[in-house]
Amino acid sequence: MTNNVIALTWDSEFFSKNIATVTNIDKVTTAELASFDLITNKIASDNYVELTQFNQLGFSIAEGELIFNKELPKNLVNQLSIELATEVEISELVILAKKSYVSTRFRQPWFTSEQSNNFYGAWIKKAVLGEFDDVCLIIKTADSIQGFISLKKVNTQIKIGLIAVAQEAQGKGIARQLLAMAEVYALQQQCNQITVATQTSNITAINLYSRNNYTLKESNYWLYKSHS
Repeated sequence: MTNNVIALTWDSEFFSKNIATVTNIDKVTTAELASFDLITNKIASDNYVELTQFNQLGFSIAEGELIFNKELPKNLVNQLSIELATEVEISELVILAKKSYVSTRFRQPWFTSEQSNNFYGAWIKKAVLGEFDDVCLIIKTADSIQGFISLKKVNTQIKIGLIAVAQEAQGKGIARQLLAMAEVYALQQQCNQITVATQTSNITAINLYSRNNYTLKESNYWLYKSHS
């Protein structure tokens, strides 16, 4: 095996299939690609040379990705309180996460709905435990969790991992409140930027970030090639 294609160990174990990514598109061969069930690569949407190369090797677009960024003023004052999810809320959060992501690159025909739902359930559980994202912030009533947002500090940036609002709470400004809570957390962590990625098919999320002064910074494509 060469270094032109490398296995994605966590992905392969979680989804029970041999998943890899191309590291050298100029030298990779079809024989190397055939050694895996699924090859995934994220390519900048304006990298026409590599997009053409992947297309010629039989890759297809699974989903587009947009990355938004928001600069936080250094003198920003936000007194909004935040609530961190604890292990007690994990089971409820997992249920909410499993039914919240229709727009996703983890979709058919490459992944089953069950695999996709389990992925987001595992992600939010790890966020609560601080094993993937650092924290999960929640908005809840006495009866149930209305929404959540997971966050991770990377240098002076806070990255939003997952954000979701319960179906019965939609249309009440919960998502906007979650973003405001993310700003409070960012200030507490002495970070001046928040960044988030979403799918190009997720118009609701795109509109949410645009309305809340996030700026589009990057556009990519996820390309897949399957042998299963």
